[in-house]
Amino acid sequence: MIETSTKRILLDCGMFQGSNFNSGKNHDDFTFDPASIDVLLLSHAHIDHTGRVPKLIRDGFKGQIYTTKATKEFAQLIWDDALHIMQYDNKKFHTPILYSEGDITEAMNRIVGVDYRETIELSPGITAVFKDAGHIFGSAFIEVTADGKTIGYSGDMGNNNVPILKDTDQLGNIDVLLCETTYGDRVHEDERTRKEILLDVVTDAVARGGAIMMPSFSLERTQEIVYLLDELFEKDKTLPDIPIFVDSPLAIRAFPVYKKYPEYYDTAACEKY
Repeated sequence: MIETSTKRILLDCGMFQGSNFNSGKNHDDFTFDPASIDVLLLSHAHIDHTGRVPKLIRDGFKGQIYTTKATKEFAQLIWDDALHIMQYDNKKFHTPILYSEGDITEAMNRIVGVDYRETIELSPGITAVFKDAGHIFGSAFIEVTADGKTIGYSGDMGNNNVPILKDTDQLGNIDVLLCETTYGDRVHEDERTRKEILLDVVTDAVARGGAIMMPSFSLERTQEIVYLLDELFEKDKTLPDIPIFVDSPLAIRAFPVYKKYPEYYDTAACEKY
């Protein structure tokens, strides 16, 4: 949270994940009064950054929400999917439900979708700029300027030279940086290496008459795998014509959002689609 001389600005509002203990924490009261928050800024749609926004609404938040246009659409998909799971668990295990369909509707009514690098006036003397973080489609790091200082919030950062997404924007002249460290100093393989690994796995399975099941996150990872497979089929001509099935309702509902915002594509994706 950023607290200026006149406003309280919340940066993301996600669910706890990772264990039953953490999941139980999602139902705890917020450590602040939701009604005291003036503005909520969302970096991207993953549930650990947006999952408790409808609860924030339910508990009294009355302010505006700002995020990129793609994140706005993904957020509704994420919240609807999570609510469906909570309703199922409630019937089977009698676990509590975090929020309602009405809370989702109210949250969506509060969201203003913005463009990358657009300066947003949150209130007189307070501005925010969303810049491309290269993490998932529509993800952003956010620069907030108030009281003569600029604070940078990383959200989750991505890598350069990944399929579909543009390279990460450059950070501006900031005074304070709030930065995530999900991967620490881990070195990731480049796109060419990922394609080679994928090609080897699929080629081996086809040669043995087998099939491959690929567990994958619904947002970005699934779309990235489909994109790379399409390149191997259509561009590189290195794979035979075999069927591909996406068995994930959430991932399937996310594909149209990708098609709706081609301005987020990198050069290769623009040329391809």
